[in-house]
Amino acid sequence: MTTYPNATHVSEHFTWEEVRCHCGCPLMVDVKKKAAKQAAALEKFRRAIGNLPVSVHCWHRCAGQNAKVGGAKASKHMEGSATDLHVAGIPHAKLREVARAIPEFIIGGIGIYDWGVHLDTAVDRVNRPAQWDERT
Repeated sequence: MTTYPNATHVSEHFTWEEVRCHCGCPLMVDVKKKAAKQAAALEKFRRAIGNLPVSVHCWHRCAGQNAKVGGAKASKHMEGSATDLHVAGIPHAKLREVARAIPEFIIGGIGIYDWGVHLDTAVDRVNRPAQWDERT
C-alpha cells in the first residue's frame, strides 16, 4: 500500500506538480501541510463525482504569482488550501452541489465561475459561509 504524501503525490490522485505554483517556486513546509489537507478533501470530492478525473487549474500561488494574476490579497491559494478546478462533462453548478456535501469545503469555501469551481479548506475565513457565484 502506498503512503501519501510521497515524493510525487500529495494524495492518491493529486500530484505535487498540480500543487506547485505556476512560477515554479519551491513549496514551503507549511504550504505542503495545508495542501495535504486540501488533497484529502479533494479525494472525497473525486469519489463523490464517481472517481472522474479532476483538472486542476491552480492550487498554490506564491505572493508574486497571486499579484500577477490579480488574486485576492488574502487568497487561500497562497497558503495551499485552495484549488481551482473543473471536471469535464459535469456542469459547474453540479460540482458546487457535490462540494456542499463535503464538510471541509463547507467550513472553507466554495466558489463557482464560468471556467470552473474554487474549493478551499481554509478554517480562518471571516465571512461564513464562504460561498459565491461569479458566473456571467
